[in-house]
Amino acid sequence: MKDKLYAIFLTTCCIICLFSIRARGQDTTRKSYSVFKPMPKSLEREEMETDRPNVTETPHTVDAGHFQYETDIVRHQRQSTDDSKQRRWLYNQANLKIGLLKNTSLHLMVQSFAKERNVELSEKTTQTSSGFGDLTIRLKQCLFGNYNGKFSMALMPYVKLPTNKFSDNKKYEEGLMVPMLLTLSKDWKLECNWKVTT
Repeated sequence: MKDKLYAIFLTTCCIICLFSIRARGQDTTRKSYSVFKPMPKSLEREEMETDRPNVTETPHTVDAGHFQYETDIVRHQRQSTDDSKQRRWLYNQANLKIGLLKNTSLHLMVQSFAKERNVELSEKTTQTSSGFGDLTIRLKQCLFGNYNGKFSMALMPYVKLPTNKFSDNKKYEEGLMVPMLLTLSKDWKLECNWKVTT
């Protein structure tokens, strides 16, 4: 099964590369802008595109030379099994994004503060911990459709640094996301995300 998934993933990457080579010459108006030479307001996209980590990701990048701050001010997560119940509150789970080039942006995701409560039902014990969370660094490269067209796709490699002070999970996590977006009409969009982690 794992071999089939890798084969599908590699085939998809090859298709992405072929489409991106074909689409390179389409939009040259924004090519000369970077983090050091910000894109002027007249060329910026009309609507802000946001990522919702672990919910949905957009293939679109932040305009070159611009900064975007997104956050979940408060996020509550619950998980229950036959043996335990876990509650987690995340405060200011921020996604700091900067446009490096026309189709490239750098993201730093910060879990500013988290509180976790674990209840072992069989032993009737409760454990509470809190503190700073993990840091995640992501680089988004839109292959095509960043500023025009009905279909867009990006590659987004990432690494999670286990900096948290509230959890026993001290593992590094690396992976690759492939967000895709198809605009169906003015008000309707279809988004799909592939994710491979180690």
